[in-house]
Amino acid sequence: MKLKNTPHNILDAATALLLPTCPALTADNLVAALREYPENGTPSVAEPSKKLLTLRQAAERLAISRTTLWRLCQDGTLPKPLQIGLRSPRLPEAAIDKLCQGGAK
Repeated sequence: MKLKNTPHNILDAATALLLPTCPALTADNLVAALREYPENGTPSVAEPSKKLLTLRQAAERLAISRTTLWRLCQDGTLPKPLQIGLRSPRLPEAAIDKLCQGGAK
């Protein structure tokens, strides 16, 4: 994605539009996120999933409680959840899939 010459007012406008749903979003975060996608906007199949799961989704996928999920994060079996906003912790789907396949962090 070509972002070198994107005027800051466009980035600021996009950030302002997304701010109600992503309070921690900045123009720099937005640019970094956009750079991760290829020109055609479709990630290749070979790439590991970059999808983020809610703690409830992750716990359901692992068939454990959310409390047990938090314990796995605290003991290092799973990575520390990413904060997407004030009360929206998320875990990478790839980490959950890896644990399901018998691997850990």
